[in-house]
Parts: sequence; structure tokens; C-alpha cells
Amino acid sequence: MCISVVAVVVQYGANSKAIDHEGHSAVYYARGAGAAECVELLRSQGCPENPTLPRRRISNPPANNSAAAASRSGNSGPETDEIFERLPASVI
Repeated sequence: MCISVVAVVVQYGANSKAIDHEGHSAVYYARGAGAAECVELLRSQGCPENPTLPRRRISNPPANNSAAAASRSGNSGPETDEIFERLPASVI
């Protein structure tokens, strides 16, 4: 069943090279499900085994590094708090 669904989806133009937000490709999930035929089909369509996520770009780099230095020295002040406010919750 799995192979026929994957074959139809690929035939209709699905991006076999797509990766999810965790960096996993369809091959990862097919392998986890034990679907060897799906893995082979996806690999033949160019689906990566071990994709890499693009690096994040800093949209607003800090004006100076004094807040980072204060953080390392154990001093916590308004500059340090400002840095933490800009970080996504998943990083903190």
C-alpha cells in the first residue's frame, strides 16, 4: 500500500527533496516505518538520506558585544535581558 501511495504522489510532482522543520526527509520516515520499497523509490527520485537544514541568518545583530560579555561574566543587566527577549523560546 505504501509504495503505491508514494509512487502516485511522486508521479504527480511532489518534491522528493523536501525536508521538514526537524531536518528529516521522506526517506527518514519511510525507513522508520520499515518500508524498504518506499525508501528505494524515494532514493531513486533524489530524496536525500541525510539532509542539512540551512543556517539561520541573524536579522538584527546586536550593536555591540557588551551584553554577551556581561552574560559570560555572570552580570545580568538590562542589556542581557534584552538579548533574551529577542531569542525564540525554543532556544532559551
